[in-house]
Amino acid sequence: MQQINTNAIPQPHANAGHKSYHLGELVDKVRTVAEMREVLMRNGWAIAENCPLVTSAYCRALFQGQLWAPHQSRIHYRICFKPPTLQKLVEIILHLCAQKGLNCGISLEKRNFPTVSWALLAIMELDPNNEIFNRDYVPQKATKNALDVEVEPMNGLMDGLEHLFLGRSGRAKHGRVTNILTKE
Repeated sequence: MQQINTNAIPQPHANAGHKSYHLGELVDKVRTVAEMREVLMRNGWAIAENCPLVTSAYCRALFQGQLWAPHQSRIHYRICFKPPTLQKLVEIILHLCAQKGLNCGISLEKRNFPTVSWALLAIMELDPNNEIFNRDYVPQKATKNALDVEVEPMNGLMDGLEHLFLGRSGRAKHGRVTNILTKE
């Protein structure tokens, strides 16, 4: 059974020795996602903060070794001058994990994305020489998808409205100008 070192968890007495818990014992003691995240971080795992990726199920899967996450001992720290979009970072991570046969728990369909900082740490571990860490790397700008929308005329929309008040525009020389749309 996998053991997790919990040396950094405060003990009741200052001189109480270090204790290692078996996974079953630890899962019984740790109840909230915040507590699970803290235990994982104290054991060297890089865990994203306040994102849809980190759930109770995600933390338990990390405890059990079913999911991969970056570990402080394996990260080759690099500088990313201009990081790409989170979508692009997630695509890079999923591609690198697929190459190495790892499951990181991220799903494009569920959109349970991590934070940008976690994504950068993951890429630093998986591929420290990735192009995003080059000084001359310029990320592609995000493009908005143009939607093809057909606007159908709404006959009778203005029927019965003799005058339509559209509001006031700027200040005129002697007061405000009021825009009124009339039937004509």
